[in-house]
Amino acid sequence: MGFKIPRRKEHTIEFIADKENSVRPTSDEHDAQIRTFLGELGKLDISLYLLSDDRTIRLAGIEEGGFSPYDLESGDEWIYMEAESRTRIHRRHSINPEQMAQQRLVQSIKRTEAWIRERVILGSSIGDSSVNTLYNEILRRLITLPVDSRPSHKTDKKMIEKRVTKLELQCKEFAQYGFLPEFSGKEIMKAVSSAPPTHTEIITNVLNPYMESIEKKLEALSVIHRRVDSFVNIIRRFFTNKRLTYDLRKGISITANDGTLLHLNMLSSGERHLLLLFCSSFITVDRPSIMMIDEPELSLNIKWQRKLISSLLDCIGDSPVQYLFATHSMELLAQHRDSVVKLENSRKPKA
Repeated sequence: MGFKIPRRKEHTIEFIADKENSVRPTSDEHDAQIRTFLGELGKLDISLYLLSDDRTIRLAGIEEGGFSPYDLESGDEWIYMEAESRTRIHRRHSINPEQMAQQRLVQSIKRTEAWIRERVILGSSIGDSSVNTLYNEILRRLITLPVDSRPSHKTDKKMIEKRVTKLELQCKEFAQYGFLPEFSGKEIMKAVSSAPPTHTEIITNVLNPYMESIEKKLEALSVIHRRVDSFVNIIRRFFTNKRLTYDLRKGISITANDGTLLHLNMLSSGERHLLLLFCSSFITVDRPSIMMIDEPELSLNIKWQRKLISSLLDCIGDSPVQYLFATHSMELLAQHRDSVVKLENSRKPKA
């Protein structure tokens, strides 16, 4: 099998894959062309992901903290090797395809959970300060206040109430995924409402360092919160009579409408495939990436195929990620005809 990549209008670079799916140069000139092309591609610093038809994830130029097969749930032994700039995973003992598919999904979910956890921990550290630092800041602000027995016009109780209410609502959204504890302003507002107007500015300066630390955390966690919220809601739109939930401590869970926890092997092949697709896409958003997916329509019904690509794009949001699909699905092709390229054999069969 072969295909050509345009270089200039008058030139193409030809890649021919043999039966082992290896690309080998046909001449010294061809070898030089390939090396030049790969060199220029490397300068772009783009991560290249491939989700193959057997649902193995391959990553070119794997880095520390990347994919590892060691967290699989079965007792099978794996050999993990890096050769040149490529990563290969070989099975030592054969297992049936159903078990293999299950393992790959488990691995993909675990990678996603670890990816989210790492970013939440990083974001949660923003705004953290020790008790000593917090009280020092409060004292500093109190000392700089002018001595005045008249009510302040700079701040009032309604401004404090508005800020506290906003924090309550924001923290509630983040708490549903376990990112932050819920924030209750009931006691704060009780104290504020009973204080005389002359104390409003003092109260504000006491509360400011505390509320600012929470606001900084919320801001730092906002990106990962949007991504998780989008991921959860996208999967929910696909599933029927099932519900996907996420919690920072528990990870990803699937439950039936009555709340019964469902194991992955209780999902349909299409539902498992969707989870794998979206989990695999989820972790590409950190840097410019190209995500190549072979036959994304596998096990998906017509309705799901029609909304698959738009949902994948929603999942990555405004991240610098480009998808490249190889598909036979007319449902996918018909909706994106402007982006379709027909692949043809670049070598004519021998007579």
